[in-house]
Amino acid sequence: MKHLSLASLGVAVLLMGAGCDTTANTAMNPALPPVPGPNSNAAGTQLEGTPAVNDTPDAKVMAPVRAEDSVYVIDGEPVTFREGKFFTDTPGTGAQPDIHFFGPLATGDLNGDGTPDAAVIIVKDAGGSGTFYYVAAALNYGGEYRGTSAIKIGDRIAPQNIAITDGMITANYADRKPGQPMTAKPSVGVSKNFRVVNNELTEVPAETGSTSGAPAAGGAGAPSPSPAPAPAPTSGGSGGAAPY
Repeated sequence: MKHLSLASLGVAVLLMGAGCDTTANTAMNPALPPVPGPNSNAAGTQLEGTPAVNDTPDAKVMAPVRAEDSVYVIDGEPVTFREGKFFTDTPGTGAQPDIHFFGPLATGDLNGDGTPDAAVIIVKDAGGSGTFYYVAAALNYGGEYRGTSAIKIGDRIAPQNIAITDGMITANYADRKPGQPMTAKPSVGVSKNFRVVNNELTEVPAETGSTSGAPAAGGAGAPSPSPAPAPAPTSGGSGGAAPY
């Protein structure tokens, strides 16, 4: 019996020792913390506002944004275009403004980076008596075009065309003579020039290349030496090229 009790006591001591060893190992070697990723904090939690890393072969890459599908700022408000026309995901109950490109885009390098940018005439008809025309640019960032703020060039004018030459945008259109009423037909040829400065579209002052009151005569960036005065505008105030 004494031998049996001593044996039992020895087993108990061994079990207690094993338990202490396990506790010691746990204390000395706690569970390793998660390894933070490129967009997570030290605890491995995804940081707010950062995209999750997706290394799967099925990860989709978004197609580059075209100039026809970019966002332009018109009268201080961002306007999204799809295929050259105003686009909204949440149409309101009221009438939506008719905003679209006029004629084809002009292409050429506007900011000196060697990639083709774009320029366009935009028409805005908000439903009132006026039909307003703007010039805007779309800058190319690695194949993704980003629209600039648009500059208004007139109300119910007769736009002709737009071109880019040596980094300058030239918009040709017909307007009324000074003092003529809006009911008069646009008959005076006008050319206005624009450049991109610090990624923003700016109008070139008249004394350095923009002419008004007569057909343009070979100004910088003009597509032809003397564009003819435009015909009377059709519905919507457009002359020359057809709307986009």
